[in-house]
Amino acid sequence: MRAGQAFLAGAVALGLCLALASRAAAKPFNLSSAVLNETIDTINGTPVDCLDYPTASDSYVWTANLTNVKTYVKSNFMTDPAFVVFVSNSCSALSATTVTNTLVIPADTANIKAKNGVVTISFSGAVPDFNTYNITADLPFFDYMTFQMQYSTATGAGTLQVSGNANLCDNLAAGPPQCLLLDVASGYSCACMTLPLQNTLDITSLFQ
Repeated sequence: MRAGQAFLAGAVALGLCLALASRAAAKPFNLSSAVLNETIDTINGTPVDCLDYPTASDSYVWTANLTNVKTYVKSNFMTDPAFVVFVSNSCSALSATTVTNTLVIPADTANIKAKNGVVTISFSGAVPDFNTYNITADLPFFDYMTFQMQYSTATGAGTLQVSGNANLCDNLAAGPPQCLLLDVASGYSCACMTLPLQNTLDITSLFQ
C-alpha cells in the first residue's frame, strides 16, 4: 500500500471505529459461531502468500450464524454501503490498529432475492480494501470478495458466508482471536473465533 493509500486507510478505519462506537446499541442482527478457513499457497512445501511475489494475499472463507435479523436489513443494502470488517483480538474496544481490513460493498450493488420466506443477499466482485496492518507493503488496493447473507423472514435466522482474498497472513500468524464484523446502515454485529482452520494449496507446478 502506498503512503497516500495508507493515510486514507488509517483515516477510514478510525472513522469506522468511531461510527461503530456511536451505534453500539443498534442490533439489526446477531452474528455468532464464526469459523474462518484460510488457504495458504505453498511452493515446494514453503508458504509463499502475502509476499510481493508470487502471491500478495491468501484466500479465506468466513462463515457465521445469523439470528434476530430485522426485516429492514435488506433495504440497508439498497440505500447505503455495507462494510465487512476483519478485526484482530476482540470485537470490543475497536481501534484503527485492531481493524485490519475494511471491505466496502457499495450501495445498491448487492443482489437481493426473496422467495418462499427466505431472503438472499449476495455480492461478488472486487471491492475497496482499506488495510491498516500492512501499511508499508505495495499491495493491491482492491480485494476480491463474495458475500452471501441468507435468512428466514419467519424466524430471523440464517447464515452469512464471506470469501475472497486479502492479506491476513500477519494477523493470523500472530495468534490472537480473529473476528468478523458486518456493519450496515442500521447497526452492526461481530463474532470472534480463536484459531483459523488452515489448508495448503501446492502451486509448485505453476512455476516449473
